[in-house]
Amino acid sequence: MRKTFRLKLNGDESRENATASFTLPFDTREVWGKAKVPVKVTINGYTWSSTVGNRGGIQYVVVNAAARRHAGVKAGDTVT
Repeated sequence: MRKTFRLKLNGDESRENATASFTLPFDTREVWGKAKVPVKVTINGYTWSSTVGNRGGIQYVVVNAAARRHAGVKAGDTVT
């Protein structure tokens, strides 16, 4: 199942190489039946595999350094 949404990458915007992540705008338990699920993420044409994290009831995906570099994004950017 494909989901497309637009959001701002979370992270320390004052640091160019800061870790970034995004919070999912839906509950994976309702969509896929469980909280921690493997996903494929695409930003600016770059696709990578990740896993949805779940901390304190907030579901998120980390955009690691390699993904940020290949997608040409940083914390604070708005992406689809």
